[in-house]
Amino acid sequence: MQINMLGPLVAHHNGTSVTPIARKPRQVFSLLALQAGTVVPVPALMEEL
Repeated sequence: MQINMLGPLVAHHNGTSVTPIARKPRQVFSLLALQAGTVVPVPALMEEL
């Protein structure tokens, strides 16, 4: 999976765009991408929403 976060959020997997369109899923996806490889606690997810 390739995730580009400079400029608009864009994510591709095997050549297919998997970028969330709705605002809240996009916010959560961005948070998880920024914290890749770590556990994101539920309170952090709740705060993002």
